[in-house]
Amino acid sequence: MNFRRTGLAFGVAYVLAFTVIGMPLLTAATPPEFQKLYDYYFPKRGEYLNTFYRRNFDMTLFGAAPKPREERHPVYFAFRGNAEAFHAFVNHRDREGAGEFGETWTYECLLLLLRLGDDRFAELLAKEDRKTREVVGMAIDSQVDWTKHQFPKTRALYSYRWIPLSKQEMKQRHGPATVEVEVKISPDDLGRLEAALATDTRFSDVLVYRNHGAKGVVLIKAPQALPKKDIADLQNMIQRQSHSKIPVILR
Repeated sequence: MNFRRTGLAFGVAYVLAFTVIGMPLLTAATPPEFQKLYDYYFPKRGEYLNTFYRRNFDMTLFGAAPKPREERHPVYFAFRGNAEAFHAFVNHRDREGAGEFGETWTYECLLLLLRLGDDRFAELLAKEDRKTREVVGMAIDSQVDWTKHQFPKTRALYSYRWIPLSKQEMKQRHGPATVEVEVKISPDDLGRLEAALATDTRFSDVLVYRNHGAKGVVLIKAPQALPKKDIADLQNMIQRQSHSKIPVILR
């Protein structure tokens, strides 16, 4: 997977700042603390997307420094506490990107928080404008297990709070005129399913809720007013992508 668009142009000041040899690691998280968090949020072995990112982070962020203007340049040096690199990263256009670009930026936000620690990450984020702080907050708030880990200084810098919706709340928000089904599906298959839904205008109002109740479990809701044939086609589409042995029935 290509994590960044190639040929990114950065200002001369950024380039000079990033290319300092032997840059000290400015982070509040000690190596053992970071490793514990890194293994928790990006396990080496797993069936979900965070394990895929772990393999790529291991290759790109712990290896040799990239050359100026290379696609990994800002996050590599932000990972090492450089303020100019951090600023470039959190303001990068990928934060508004679609698909893998926005997804990668989101996972990298969490990684920087784990690496830099609450004190340093908050110190750097506090220098950004309100919009940037909120965008970063939206990226990390849904990923942190707040029952186990606390980053109070960072969380105080943004107002967004991720609250998972219960089934009842979803029904109240979207109304009763829907049919739904829960399925367990791999990240790759889910991506293919969402792509198929996006290219079929019949299913423009179908909603997919990722990690509903448990990792890898999605809730799919469709308008009850869909024609029976469309409902049947949707069920078959979900069945094929989920590889479920249990019949997929929207109720």
